[in-house]
Amino acid sequence: MEIEKIIDDFIDSFGRTIILREDVYLAKPKALANEDCKGTGPEGKFLIGGKVAYPVESLRIWLKKRSSRTWRGGKAA
Repeated sequence: MEIEKIIDDFIDSFGRTIILREDVYLAKPKALANEDCKGTGPEGKFLIGGKVAYPVESLRIWLKKRSSRTWRGGKAA
């Protein structure tokens, strides 16, 4: 299965227009927080009740940009 399809299925499974950082199991919440601090995280981050959330399409684009098609020894090359 192509990585883009996996990402699309993951994002579509939420059925809503925002996703909380803690719900993104394709990237660890701490990794997302670090990317946000560097200014390289998904665009449009905002807070809901003290929790970070992202617009669905921004998260979809960000995950696809960071995905890799090549795997070597169980790790993305």
